[in-house]
Amino acid sequence: MRLTIVLLSGAALCCASCSSNAPREEPAKSHLYQLVTQYNQYVAAHEAKAPPSEKALKQFLASTKVTDYESLFVSLRDKQPYVVKYAISLKTPPAKGGLGRGEDMPKIIVAYEKEGAAGKRWVAYSDGTTEEVGADKVLK
Repeated sequence: MRLTIVLLSGAALCCASCSSNAPREEPAKSHLYQLVTQYNQYVAAHEAKAPPSEKALKQFLASTKVTDYESLFVSLRDKQPYVVKYAISLKTPPAKGGLGRGEDMPKIIVAYEKEGAAGKRWVAYSDGTTEEVGADKVLK
């Protein structure tokens, strides 16, 4: 009986320490990533053109298997609609001295939290990446 309790206690401690060391994905980051993924699906289906409007993007999502797409447009942290950039050019000139390949292109902000939280907000880029930045950063 004592051996069982000791083994169970050890297993519980092991599991607790393993789970606490594992990096946890920020829910707000994951949520914005889902939106930018769908945005990029639209771009892929429309000859590399950004959606012209929120309505166009939502119509596209309605035609796919995405369910509850309306919730994708609202930040989990500040409960405000994301600022999404529509009708923008996703083509940029190559960096000075660059070859015009994808790796030479700067990232283009396509969506971000309006207010964020704790002085920071999540930003999504055209390449599908997301990052948390200071709320005072100029978002172009």
